[in-house]
Amino acid sequence: DLGYTASSALGVIVFEVLLIKMFCYLLNVGSELQFLDIVAFSGYKFVTTILVVLLKPWAPWWMTWSGFLYFGFALAFFMIRSLRHALIPESSSVTGVNVHRKRRIHFLFVIAMTQFLYIWILMQYKSSAVKP
Repeated sequence: DLGYTASSALGVIVFEVLLIKMFCYLLNVGSELQFLDIVAFSGYKFVTTILVVLLKPWAPWWMTWSGFLYFGFALAFFMIRSLRHALIPESSSVTGVNVHRKRRIHFLFVIAMTQFLYIWILMQYKSSAVKP
């Protein structure tokens, strides 16, 4: 169980970091966003996952999903507010900035919304306990 959980958590982190680095390269985001910053921002999803997993055994299903949605939206909002300064530079008078700005805003939104997928993957607890 612990090996499954650890490997899925590591896989999610590696996948997300590689995806963000690839899109930062494709969107020509400069050195504002360092590798360890991405890893640190990627780790915040574990707080949300732990809170939802703690709700799961004791709360009814609707409360677990309500917690999942609430904490997921809180994480998405946090990611948007935190990564906005690194991914979206201040406006300038250079032509073509609006196209790049829109792409970066869409990328930021995709990062925030994929947090729900990552949390859902991480909260799929597999128990090897024998059920009667």
